[in-house]
Amino acid sequence: GPVRATSHTYILQSARLQPGGCLFVYSDGVTEAMDADHEQFSEKRLNEILDENIGSDAETLIANVTDAVIKHADGEPQSDHVTMLAIIFNPPA
Repeated sequence: GPVRATSHTYILQSARLQPGGCLFVYSDGVTEAMDADHEQFSEKRLNEILDENIGSDAETLIANVTDAVIKHADGEPQSDHVTMLAIIFNPPA
């Protein structure tokens, strides 16, 4: 159920990652990064990058998303914090 912390409400959820499964958490600074035409990077673009990186390790995944956001912004100033966390479940053999 919901957990109240300060002025925010958080919903607790659980999921079970299968071997090779990935949990990718990001702030809206990723999807809302804008180019010179004020076009946002978007969730659609983020999903495309994530699909292209299936099987990558967490470091590579974060680097590739970061590179795509920087390329999209094309020198425009960063308008918000960009935060990402990737966890990939690789159980021991």
